[in-house]
Amino acid sequence: MRVVHVDTSTELRGGQRQLQLLVAGLRDSGVDQAVVRVPGSPLDGVLGDVERIDARPGGDPRNLPVLHGIVCDVLAAHTSQAHQVSVLAGRRPVVHRRVDFPVSGGVKYRRALGYVCVSQAVADVLPADCSTVVVHDGVEPLASMPPAEVGPGRVVLAVGALVDHKDHATLALAAQGLDARVLVAGEGPLRSELEATALELLGQRTDVAALFARADVFVHPSKLEGMGQVVVEALLAGCVVVATRAGGVPEVVGAAGLLVPPQDPDALRGALRRALDGDHPSTDVARARGGLFSVQRMVDGTRAAYARFLAPTGVR
Repeated sequence: MRVVHVDTSTELRGGQRQLQLLVAGLRDSGVDQAVVRVPGSPLDGVLGDVERIDARPGGDPRNLPVLHGIVCDVLAAHTSQAHQVSVLAGRRPVVHRRVDFPVSGGVKYRRALGYVCVSQAVADVLPADCSTVVVHDGVEPLASMPPAEVGPGRVVLAVGALVDHKDHATLALAAQGLDARVLVAGEGPLRSELEATALELLGQRTDVAALFARADVFVHPSKLEGMGQVVVEALLAGCVVVATRAGGVPEVVGAAGLLVPPQDPDALRGALRRALDGDHPSTDVARARGGLFSVQRMVDGTRAAYARFLAPTGVR
């Protein structure tokens, strides 16, 4: 099997990190691969010695002849723009889908050979006639660090970009009257709106493991969420987890944390109080749950998905 991955983004977020892990894992199992990427991009810098194919950023139409001419068994599109340009180039890609945003239809969804979805919640928003396989993200435990120095008091920690679907606005309401400081590690366009709330904004941090070690409770307040890699990282760190039942988050947390409806500040505040008072699953249960989402399991599941999509078609 020859697999050519396509990711023309110029960022290094969860999807690109999963691609990095997938490429390394498939290489170790003997899969012939190449990556279509933007030269000099953050992704380009972490891919190791895999074969590279040059492309323009995003959905640039100059990528169409590049993708049209590629010979492979599986053309794997890892972003929405990669999906779009692959279809425009006349290809039938296998699409890695990470978000549970509702889809608006369109021919590109039905031109995919199949979808590798990070959760059942993501698979459920696709058109019913799309072929899907659920393969959860693979997450490695963060290296342990001493607790971060963030000042006194009990700490509730959230980690995530300051964007609408992460719903820090609901967390800000839940923080009112809570006997704990609520810290948020992350940056984004909603910073100015959140600065006047009860949240303490830490900005982008490189010491998330140290923040996990300091937190009394980890909270994930999203209203839309494909899966939530950071939730798995928190579980692996033995954090007490409070999260919303958004997208694939319940598939991750199971019975290892406290779950509440999205966009319900009263329910979120109540669950945080319970957790702070010690009414929560044990940290051993949390670590065991996080261990289910291994990188090897993701790699094996993805390879099996590629073979499944390819088998009935013979597409090249």
